[in-house]
Amino acid sequence: MHHPRPLTEVVRDLAPVVEALPASARSEMMGSIVGLSYDYLQEDDARAILAALKMANVLEKLVEEGIAKGRAEGRTEGRAEGRAEALRALVSLKFGSVPSALEERIARADLSELERLFARAVAAERLEAI
Repeated sequence: MHHPRPLTEVVRDLAPVVEALPASARSEMMGSIVGLSYDYLQEDDARAILAALKMANVLEKLVEEGIAKGRAEGRTEGRAEGRAEALRALVSLKFGSVPSALEERIARADLSELERLFARAVAAERLEAI
């Protein structure tokens, strides 16, 4: 069966429909679309649809992975910034101010180093002990 619309248009219109489905139903729907394509379209067109759907799925997974990675990095950065602020506040309350050398160390530190510095600041009797 030949369709008057270009294949790229059909695939473009299908993508949002498939994407709107719950994740659990997407693969089943993609399988149905591909199966119907082979029944009703020329084989080259059916293969083109399959390739487009595979590419959409690959791109979707890459985007989801990128978003998840960005969120994880953002949470880690947020925790580090929060811990750095808490450390500065603790040092200021206990010792009056944050010396520039300690400030530089705080600015360069990752989350685990900030947590070690914070624990040392809690226990410190003198600024030099941090």
